Formats: sequence, structure tokens, C-alpha cells
Amino acid sequence: KLFPLSQPREKISKIGMWRPSLLETDLGRALDHIERQERSPPPRPPSCAAMRQQLCAKVGGAVNSVLAKGLDMNGAVLCCDEPIVRDLCVAVASSIEFQMLPPLFSLSQPGVWHVLWQLQQVLRRGGSGDDAKRQHLPAEAVALARGLCQKHLSLIDAPVSSSVHDAYTARLWVCLGLQRRVLREWVETITLVLPQAYAEGALLTTADDCGVLLDLLAPLAHLTFGLPERAPQADHLATYLALAGTA
Repeated sequence: KLFPLSQPREKISKIGMWRPSLLETDLGRALDHIERQERSPPPRPPSCAAMRQQLCAKVGGAVNSVLAKGLDMNGAVLCCDEPIVRDLCVAVASSIEFQMLPPLFSLSQPGVWHVLWQLQQVLRRGGSGDDAKRQHLPAEAVALARGLCQKHLSLIDAPVSSSVHDAYTARLWVCLGLQRRVLREWVETITLVLPQAYAEGALLTTADDCGVLLDLLAPLAHLTFGLPERAPQADHLATYLALAGTA
């Protein structure tokens, strides 16, 4: 029931429609809360050093899980589309992407594919010798991963975006490194050839933390990995690749 404004304030207060003391108390608390928030400094984002440590910890945890399963399987093949290996690939990709500079003339977020594309371009202009030949191997694997990507995605009865193509190619490149037992060496090649692709504080350009990352990847050479035979279906592909906006 509504009461006209002509009603005396005391009458309305008795009925419970006007409680100046409660209203003033709640408003005062709200103003005090807002004032405290304004005085409090905003939370600082994690520093690059803290982020590097977190990334190394994730890689270390994933490597330990894969090593434990590999030892339990007595040398059996670990397929790269198994969840435990997928988590390892995601952790490695996050380490490669950290503090990567955005690609020129592109609106897309920087990812492992952009690093691999730059790696191809730089090594095509490289010299000769044993070191140059070893560095060319990860670049040649980029083309192989792209071919496998096109083969796998052609079997999906749904359109696939270019960003998914790129992310799946990068995943297959990591899987090739695992299968050939050279992922550590391939990641190290990126650090040697493409320091200009990263901003200050990147994991791959910070000597101590990068050394930790490479040491963590080294034991994976003692396990046997297999490439996935096909890609997940279109409605699961983005989640499998851990693309932004997916679980």
C-alpha cells in the first residue's frame, strides 16, 4: 500500500515505510566502503619474475606426471592426444609465448605459430655448417607440422578458423619434438635464433629461468611419444588446444 506524500513522517515511520536511522546507517557504511576502496592501491599484477617461476613450475609438474606414467608403462608409447601429454604441450606452449611481441600487421594474439613462422624466415637465410644444419631441423619440422595439420583438419566436417589451423600446427610441432626426442633442442633453437621476438622479461630470453626450462625438458628424451592420428572433432578442438575462452 502506497501512502501520499502529505502523510506526516511520524505516521509513515510507525508503519515501517520511513526509517531515517537505518537509511542513514546503510548509506554511511556504503560511503565508508567506497572511500576505503579509493584510498587502497589497486592490486599489482604478478611480476615477470613471478610469472616465469609459475610457468617453470607448471612445466615441471607436467613433466613429472608424464615421466611417472611413462615409467609405469615400461616404455610403451605415450600418444600426444592423451590428456596428460596435452597438459604438457599446453605448459610448453605457454612458456614459449610468454612476453612474445605481437606480430606486425596482425590483429591476432601472438602464439607459438608466430614464433615458428619467424623461425622459418630467419633460418632460410642462415648459413652452412653443423650448427646451422641442426638449427634448420626445427624449421623444417614446421612445414611437416603444417602438412599434418591440413591432413587432420580436412577430415573434420566443419569449417575451421585460421587461428585454429595455426594453433593445431604449433601443437603438432611440439608433438614432433617429443616424438623425435629433441623438444629441448628445438626450444633452445628459438632462444638462440629469435631473441628479438620477445619483450623484456620473457622466459626464453632470461638466462637463468630459460636454463631451468631446458633442464626440465631434457628427461623427456627418455620416453617414447606418438603423434595423434587425427584431430578432435570441431566442437572439442578449441578446448583441446586450450585456446582463449575455453576450458
